[in-house]
Amino acid sequence: MHDWNDTAREVDPATLPALFEAQVRRDPQATAVVYEDEQLSYAELNARANRLAHGLISRGIGPESVVGLCLERSLDMVVALLGIVKSGAAYLPLDPTYPRDRLRFMLADARPVCTITTATLAGSLPPNTELLRLDDPAVIAQCAVQSSEDPTDAQRTAPLHLLHAAYVIYTSGSTGIPKGVVVSHQGLASLLASLSDQLPLGTETRVLQATSASFDVSVADFCVSILSGGCLIAARREDLLGDALVAICERYAVTHISASPSLLGTIPSRSLPGSIELVCAGEPCTQQLARQWSGGRRMINAYGPTETTVYTTMSSPLSGAERPPIGRPIWNTQVYVLDGALQPVPTGAAGELYISGAGLARGYLGRPGLTSERFVANPFGPPGSRMYRTGDVVKWRPDGVLDFVGRADGQVKIRGYRIEPGEIESVLLSHPSVNQVAVVVREDRPGERQLVGYVVATDGSEPDPAELRRHVAARLPEYMVPAAVMVLDALPLTPNGKLDRQALPAPSFVASLGQEPRTPQEEILARLFAEVLGLDRVGIEDNFFDLGGHSLLAVRLLSRIRSTLKVELAVHAIFESPTVASLAQRLYQQNDTLHSFSGLLPLRSKGEFPPLFCVHPITGLSWCYSSLMAPIERNYPIYGIQATGLLQERALPISITEMADQYIEQIREISPNGPYYLLGWSFGGFVAQEIASRICARDDGSILVLLNCYPDAFSDTTRPPAPLEESSEALEDIFAQYGIPADQIPSPIFGRLKKVLINNSSILEEHRPSAANVDWVFFQAMHSHGAEDPSAWQKYITGSSMAHEIECSHMELALPENLTAIGHMISAVLKQKSQTDKPKDDTHGRPI
Repeated sequence: MHDWNDTAREVDPATLPALFEAQVRRDPQATAVVYEDEQLSYAELNARANRLAHGLISRGIGPESVVGLCLERSLDMVVALLGIVKSGAAYLPLDPTYPRDRLRFMLADARPVCTITTATLAGSLPPNTELLRLDDPAVIAQCAVQSSEDPTDAQRTAPLHLLHAAYVIYTSGSTGIPKGVVVSHQGLASLLASLSDQLPLGTETRVLQATSASFDVSVADFCVSILSGGCLIAARREDLLGDALVAICERYAVTHISASPSLLGTIPSRSLPGSIELVCAGEPCTQQLARQWSGGRRMINAYGPTETTVYTTMSSPLSGAERPPIGRPIWNTQVYVLDGALQPVPTGAAGELYISGAGLARGYLGRPGLTSERFVANPFGPPGSRMYRTGDVVKWRPDGVLDFVGRADGQVKIRGYRIEPGEIESVLLSHPSVNQVAVVVREDRPGERQLVGYVVATDGSEPDPAELRRHVAARLPEYMVPAAVMVLDALPLTPNGKLDRQALPAPSFVASLGQEPRTPQEEILARLFAEVLGLDRVGIEDNFFDLGGHSLLAVRLLSRIRSTLKVELAVHAIFESPTVASLAQRLYQQNDTLHSFSGLLPLRSKGEFPPLFCVHPITGLSWCYSSLMAPIERNYPIYGIQATGLLQERALPISITEMADQYIEQIREISPNGPYYLLGWSFGGFVAQEIASRICARDDGSILVLLNCYPDAFSDTTRPPAPLEESSEALEDIFAQYGIPADQIPSPIFGRLKKVLINNSSILEEHRPSAANVDWVFFQAMHSHGAEDPSAWQKYITGSSMAHEIECSHMELALPENLTAIGHMISAVLKQKSQTDKPKDDTHGRPI
């Protein structure tokens, strides 16, 4: 109660404008803020903010006014924010991505005198909003003639005091109504001093603003940067997730980041420079996350509700050796762990956290009843002092450090945002087809916390879950939209009549599977969609977000696409193209190398072991081999080798030998040296064997996999199952039997494929295999007409061999279910090769 709360420190009280202006005077020419290729010095930023501030003052705006701020992250946003507080007014952040209904409520509730925005963003605001467009020529002209000097109290509409509002940030409301937290200038100096004490700050500090202005951690970013003599790095929203964030850090030599655990989870492990200081805030930090990110760098866990000026407690640097605590109270802040009678609980016992001190907010805008409920008299402080009831449950450690336990009420945090499920329930109940509703957070997969809505329909209604999600998305921010909405006959109840949360069923994310993948890229994307979403399968027209996806899972999906297909996509690509079919089309448009008819088809391009090269059958296309992706271990890249001359007219090879030489050039571009893993089905088996004869050797660990091709039995197993000189319809039938939908083949390519098919049939007749010295595996289709003994290959291939029998016909061998079974056996062989270089008979095959 006393020693652990002995946080009193001498701090010169100052408003936000005064803190900034002090830094301007110290080093006016230092760089204050950077955005892409633009930057402003402290003097330039101050002058621009002053002109805007004087313009606002001339409109009668000053202390106790509220001014809306609806801008994308940019230099203008920093200028506008400072201009507002320099006028004496409080800024109200209005995120342009919020639904119009949410913005309309915030504007109606806060009643700002005007909202600063641009012509582009003005359309997202209600039509009756009083706007101040920064790109309006009249506004530009008005600001240009204003003074660039700091506004004085004599010039403002009233003197600016510490207890005047600095900003108003809206948080979720338990009654279904968001509440605006009014935060004064009083606690900013103590917050700044505490951050300076915990983190090494100065002129070399470069802070990435990784959060929206609607998230109060952005205020801490200002403290650590432009209030401390450092530089603030502003970046576009799409550059603040995953690898894009890492690139920003490298480009601008970022030294400090404040981020939620969910945001850190989008960044590839250990990809940030070890010199970066991390402040983890916004939601509970796990030991795993601390272990992942704290090694070799300073990482601090910070805690604090919006009602207490950003941070209340901060930990010592984390090591990852234990569950991260939320630390000790910062300067001039007191924390109490109390029971239901407001009595202190013993060390180690769980109690509700109450906060008092300089950072306490004034309360909730226009909500005196709610303010008095949450901001209560402080029995442990001087007369008239208050404390804030957080609703969070914590424990004292014996050394005076706090551990976070959970929530005392229904409030939750998802991806760093405080959410009252009641607000979401209120929106769902506003739908005419909904009679009852419950919204809960589930973690059916470890580490994946998701909002799930449960509804009971009104009489005679049949609610559509997808429509209900769209209904919520139109009124609430993306992070408040349930990952799934389930329609129940009735909500389960406990014996005393309360909602039985434990009995609520797990959400069912069911893909329609109305249309199967038509190309290798669609097959790959469908697998990646399913992997990220935790589903067995996904159809090409299934919407990523309707299946439980959200922005952070979208980042994970982009990372998997990047690692698998080596193509860069921005986050907005998933929002604009949320289905497999639309995203595959986007890939084609962005990167020609991913075209389904390119010579080298990267089915999986990343992995630490040598790739598996799969040679096309007689059609010239390797699409069928995409079914090997799932069963073959991810450490092995997989490439399909396709006929040359499909994307543009080229002379076709006059022999399989010439074809093999062409393909060897492509293979060596990927893998200059062995071992080489080669596979061929039908006609492709002869080409793969010819390639092996030229580049493979037993002592380099290479492997040749042959799927049902026989050196002395060409006619029944390798020729196409129909005459080649017939109509296009007959040709379409041939491709269909090889699993290639003709409607996916553009007309010019269709003509070239016909030439390829005829040429392959011709050169096969003349081919006789060369001698190869390589270990090999044979898969035999047991129901082929004229099936031969694979031992016939022993005249041409020396090396250890293994045969597997598959109960299917020759054409059925490449069906997904059979290639999946084959893939598991190939994976075992490759793994043995990688580990021992001596294939063993533990894959249930037989020696040849």
